[in-house]
Amino acid sequence: MAKKTFSKIFAFVFALTLIATSAVVANADSVSGMVSGGIYYATIDGRLTVMDYTGKDEVIDLSEEAVGMRFDAIASYAFGDCNTIKKVIIPENIRQIGDSAFMDCTNLEEIVIEDETLRLGAGVFKGTAYYNNPLNWEEKVLYLGNILLNINYDKFNKTNYTVKEGTVNIAGYAFCNCQSLTAVKLPDSVKIIGGEAFSFCHNLTDINIPENVTYIGEDTFIDCHDNLKIYGCKGTFAEEYAFDNDIRFCSVTYKTITDHELGVIVTLPEYLDFSIDYLYMGELMKRYRIDFYLDGEKIENTPYDITVNIPAERDARIFLEDNDPETIIFEEVYHEIKEGFATFTVNTHFEVRVGKQVYISTVDEATGIKLEIPEGHEFEIQKFIRGDEGVYFDKVDELTPEGITNDIFAVAVAKDGERMYDHKRVSFEIPVKDENYIIYNVSLDYEVTDVEAEYKDGYMVFDFYGFEEGAALFFVSCTDNSKNDVEDNNSTADEATFDEVSTKDEATLDEATKDEENTATEDEESTSTKDESTKDEELSNPSEPTEDETKPTDPDMPSDSTKDESDFMPGDVNRDGKLNIRDATLIQKYLAKLESLDKEQIALADYNADGKVNVKDATRIQKKIANLI
Repeated sequence: MAKKTFSKIFAFVFALTLIATSAVVANADSVSGMVSGGIYYATIDGRLTVMDYTGKDEVIDLSEEAVGMRFDAIASYAFGDCNTIKKVIIPENIRQIGDSAFMDCTNLEEIVIEDETLRLGAGVFKGTAYYNNPLNWEEKVLYLGNILLNINYDKFNKTNYTVKEGTVNIAGYAFCNCQSLTAVKLPDSVKIIGGEAFSFCHNLTDINIPENVTYIGEDTFIDCHDNLKIYGCKGTFAEEYAFDNDIRFCSVTYKTITDHELGVIVTLPEYLDFSIDYLYMGELMKRYRIDFYLDGEKIENTPYDITVNIPAERDARIFLEDNDPETIIFEEVYHEIKEGFATFTVNTHFEVRVGKQVYISTVDEATGIKLEIPEGHEFEIQKFIRGDEGVYFDKVDELTPEGITNDIFAVAVAKDGERMYDHKRVSFEIPVKDENYIIYNVSLDYEVTDVEAEYKDGYMVFDFYGFEEGAALFFVSCTDNSKNDVEDNNSTADEATFDEVSTKDEATLDEATKDEENTATEDEESTSTKDESTKDEELSNPSEPTEDETKPTDPDMPSDSTKDESDFMPGDVNRDGKLNIRDATLIQKYLAKLESLDKEQIALADYNADGKVNVKDATRIQKKIANLI
């Protein structure tokens, strides 16, 4: 602790010496002093700089509103060893923070930097609670928002490293002394690269500098490999920096070359060349080995993307070498195949094998659906009907733009327990009554698309490639509503479907159920104990009953003992002694205010016994009829 305190005092005294020197040379209005809270400041090279802190606050807010001064910078070790600080707010007007400015602030866990394009020195937050929290490290790399602060170079063993997208700032000394690095790829989002950020990376030979970079600190690439190359666009800061620091600059202008014999198309930077080693391994497999060269020498990697298009059938299997010379394992990988090509984006040499996919034909006995699936794969199909509860199924009406959904099929395909790759084909033949059917596919985000299906001999036939996470959902709908009478095998042919009734107009419904109304009226006359005026009032009020009206505790509602003595079973709303589709239809009419029910009918209509009469009761009756419950 004494050593750190001495360093802190020395840094402050040294800074004051600079003030005295620069005041004579630079400007006469240099100032120094202290603001409330123990923050010492001084003007250094024309910048109002925080020099030291002697306070005990837990929160340090350096904004002009909080301290009354507009600071431009924070000096090295200004807040070092201040163990009371838990949070610091650095406003956008502060453009530079010196080395170790908050080093060993062991309780500092929250850091707010309003402008991430400021210049950061080495180890600014080293030893803080934020630095020491393993949850803040991503694969041995420490980020603060979009600022890459440090790597753990003792454990960081990457050779060809790609900095993650969105990174804006590479702090000073961030990769210092990282001996494993040979190539680094920076995303286009990077704007600032701090001083000595890649210093003493002795094996670093390749790095790209994006067009957006406007600042690179001093000695950023000191003591890197003698053959270090900076890749970038002509006329940018990267080219200027490379020239000023005597580093080879490689202009990135892309060229496209086609190997007409093999049909392979390669798009790569103009400074590179390539070769293809092709081996025909029979009808089921072809092998391609692609290497890249710079100045005639084979290279292991490059920071700029190379796009390779290899001829492949839509159903091709793609195997890629894992690039580990000790294992050389070829694993099947997913690559989207479009217009007869499998497309790869690479940064290093690679070997790929393109194989023909073998398919097998099978049948799902439960649904009668015929399938053609990739060899070695398994499938499962679940069938649902309208009204079944679920994430997708309660949105049937909303999602299908026309027709009425009759059947819903959820299909899953997998290999060795793992999901099937999205691009693989599965062929379907779904049994239907006639050609008046259409297939809809619904994605995981509820996007509805028509499937191009053809009617053949009682089946809707189509190929499908759009599996998501190895699963797909299909709605099979009838486009001719007059023919939409597909029912479950357990329901009778002469009963109107629940779907049918819901689409007819009021006049048609009244005509179709005339006999039911007469039957219901006769039953009411024979069983009712109420006076005629009360009955007329009930029949003239088709509105949905309130919750209180349907509760068994209502004094006018038949008690449980009364219901037990009744000749009618729960759900037999029309009191014909049967539970069938007519009861579900009558409930729907009642809810649509097209029909009235007496209180006994209302009690019978509450099929799920939840004290309410609603569409759930009609749905549950349907399921009972179809033996689904």
